[in-house]
Formats: sequence, C-alpha cells, structure tokens
Amino acid sequence: MMDLFTPLGDTVSVTPTTTTGALALTSLGGTGGNSVRVANLTDKTVFIRFGESDAAGVVATSMPIGVDGVETFELSTKVTHVGHIIASGTATGKIYFTSGQGA
Repeated sequence: MMDLFTPLGDTVSVTPTTTTGALALTSLGGTGGNSVRVANLTDKTVFIRFGESDAAGVVATSMPIGVDGVETFELSTKVTHVGHIIASGTATGKIYFTSGQGA
C-alpha cells in the first residue's frame, strides 16, 4: 500500500532564474519528514538538484520539472537544499517545495 503525501513542515518557494540558486528546505527531517512535494507553478521548465548548501541546478544534468508539474520525492537525511535554474528567459510564478512524509 502506498502512503499518501502528508504535509508536515513549511512550504518554501522561489522564482527561478537563469542563474543557479540554492534554496534551504527548512522543515526536512524530524517532524518535517523526509519527503518533499515539488510544484512548478511557473511558465518555464525548472531544473532541480537536491543536495547540501552548495546544491546547484544545471540545465544539462539536473532533473527537469515541467510547467505545472507536481512531483514528490523521498530524500536522504543529508539533503538540506535544492538547487534550481531555468534554461532561458524570465520565469513568471514560483516553484514550491513542501516538506512531509509519503508519496
């Protein structure tokens, strides 16, 4: 049986740009859970990479999240940040990351 995603922590968001950035996932671990729900509510595909404070999104090698895409990931306890970037132009909207448990 698959566990449904249950939000347990804060949601953080960012408007991605063509310069990589690292966003802190503030509620992972402990009561925040080790899963994160990603909702790309921008008008651009966003490339993301989970890691530590030096996580960097790279267009050529990071995971794409399409426009209006929603995905859930179970993460290592070492993950604290998510790197993000778009390939070109200017994004309208934000990409949201919500900490929790389940899929």
